[in-house]
Amino acid sequence: MFADLITEPQLARAYKRTAIVSSLIGLAGLAGLAADGYALAGLGLCIGMFVGVVNLRLVQTSVARVAASGHVKPRRPLALHTFVRLAGLTAVAIGMLVFKAPVGVGMLVGMMIFQFTFLANLAKAVFGAGRMS
Repeated sequence: MFADLITEPQLARAYKRTAIVSSLIGLAGLAGLAADGYALAGLGLCIGMFVGVVNLRLVQTSVARVAASGHVKPRRPLALHTFVRLAGLTAVAIGMLVFKAPVGVGMLVGMMIFQFTFLANLAKAVFGAGRMS
């Protein structure tokens, strides 16, 4: 189980580290893309990073809410929350692609970079702790 691999303080540190690294990547991307004449794509990159942070916060809130409710089968409400959240994010991303393609593409890339950054920080927390058996 995942809970056996990482503790809550390690998870909190990974989340904080991800938010900081994502902010730095977003700002560097914005500056670099703006210098190349793609400021809207840089803005989209920053928006994607922000959406990643918000999505992760919503995941934490959803899991905490379901855990506190004492559901006998927590998979159903977690699946519903996940479906609604991802459907909303997908709708926003598609809307951005339709109305302002550079912003939409930047947003998708920003969300992707955020997820890879979060996974890298989780892997660092798990493997760095020497808890893998």
